[in-house]
Order: sequence, then structure tokens, then C-alpha cells
Amino acid sequence: DVGVRCQVDSSNTCTYGDVRLVGSSNQYEGRVEVCINDTWGTVCDDSWGSVDATVICKQLEYAYTGYGKYYTNAYFGAGSGTIWFDNVACTSSNTKLVQCSSNPIGEEDCSHSEDAGVGCEAPCSDGEIRLVDGIVSNEGRVEICFGNEWGTICDDYWSSVDATVVCRQLDYSDTDAVAFTSAHFGAGTGTIFLDNVGCSGTESSILDCSYNSDNIYDSSNTCTYGDVRLVGSSNQYEGRVEVCINDTWGTVCDDSWGSVDATVICIQLGYAYTGYGKYYTNAYFGAGSGT
Repeated sequence: DVGVRCQVDSSNTCTYGDVRLVGSSNQYEGRVEVCINDTWGTVCDDSWGSVDATVICKQLEYAYTGYGKYYTNAYFGAGSGTIWFDNVACTSSNTKLVQCSSNPIGEEDCSHSEDAGVGCEAPCSDGEIRLVDGIVSNEGRVEICFGNEWGTICDDYWSSVDATVVCRQLDYSDTDAVAFTSAHFGAGTGTIFLDNVGCSGTESSILDCSYNSDNIYDSSNTCTYGDVRLVGSSNQYEGRVEVCINDTWGTVCDDSWGSVDATVICIQLGYAYTGYGKYYTNAYFGAGSGT
């Protein structure tokens, strides 16, 4: 297993690949800015869409309903400096902007009047529910959160007993709760998380009821695809290299491992190096486990 030692550079203002939202009155929407080589820059809106916006929301660990909202034409004001990304084309499997396909970084034919923006929502907890699109706040389409995505519940077997539990969970009176079906408050978007809900009426949360949940994914994943970390050292700037693939940490074999590879690890982690990162082989920081 390979290892790396980097130097500490407290002057770094951002980590390679970090994103932030700027130019709005709240932190969950704004102009997209991305850190490349310790410098914040913007993203051109060519080909910018809802899937790209969703990836930004995921990376920032903000919530979204169906997809993140996307904005073009410098909706949140024109940025300055370098336009790092153009013709971004993310897929649903991407969790960071730098994982998405695009023009080579820094190659663009845009102006800041084309800066891309994103609208996300405040983070939500697994099993949290809300009522949407009702005339008053105590009625509406039931939406439930998993993995920071708001989705819906199918009306198969939906009844007043189930509605009673929803009202109780939302701290409304659970007396004479009324159940609605057939998208009475309008069709939602995104994932239908629960189906065939069957409550007894005594539960305090909809997740205490029986249900089918084929579309629920595990939001307790401890790492994001492509993340790296350094393990097995007494300080954070050196150690055995581990990488996250498919939500699982694994190691890197030292075949052909060298200083250029070590430098890339230092860059990805936002750590400094002199000339090149130092590289180690033969499990210098201890043998890992797993894949």
C-alpha cells in the first residue's frame, strides 16, 4: 500500500474542487464558484441544467426536491476572475462538480454574464416529512426526506390512520386527520420513497409504520466517490492513501507509484508540497484492509 507526506500551507484559502454559492441572501442558492489551484472561479452556463445543479446540491450536502434548480445568465450577478468550467455535463452518479465531464479546466469561450447558478434547499434529516402545495400550512402533499432528497409517498392503501400519524409527527392535532389520494395537491417530483404504508395509528413517525421502500437509499454513506484520505500516521498530512469507490474505502497498490502521483494526492487534499509530494511504498504507514 502506498503512502504520502505533504506539507502544511495555512495560506490555502480553499481546497481543490470545493464549491460555494455566492451572491444570494441565503446560503442555499447563488452563483456557483469552484476552487481550482487555490483560486475561486466561476462556471459558464453553456449546457448548464438541473442534473448539474443537483450535483452541486449533493456536494454541499444541501437538500433538493427532484432536482436542484439551475440558473443561467448570471442570475445571481456576474462573478470575476477565471471561468474554470464550460460545457459541464454531469450525470446522476456524480457527487462532485470535478467528477463531471466538461471542457478541459480553464478552457472556455464565455463571459461572466454567463455565470451559472444553483438553488438548493436547507438540509433535511432521513424520515423528516413536510406538507407541500396546500392552501394552508396544515394540509398538502406529503413529502419525505432521504439522503437530502425530498420525495413523495404512493397512495396505495393510504388511509386516515396513516394521515393521523403524519399529523402527529408534524405536531398537529391527530384528531380527525383527513387522507387524500390521487395527487389531490398536485403531483410531486423526484423519487417515490414509500409505498403500501400501513400504520396502526399509534406510531409517532411514518417510518414506524410498515411500508415498502425499494427506492430508499442509504444516506449514512461515510464517503463520496473519489474522496481520498491519509491514514496510519500521527498527523493528517501523511499516511497510507485510501480512496472511496462505491461508498467503500480501499487502498492503492504501489506499483509504479511515484512523486507525481503523491503530488496529485496533496493537491486533492488541499495540502502543500515542495517540488513534489513525498511518496512511500511497501505499506510504509501500515497495511490497509479491504479492497
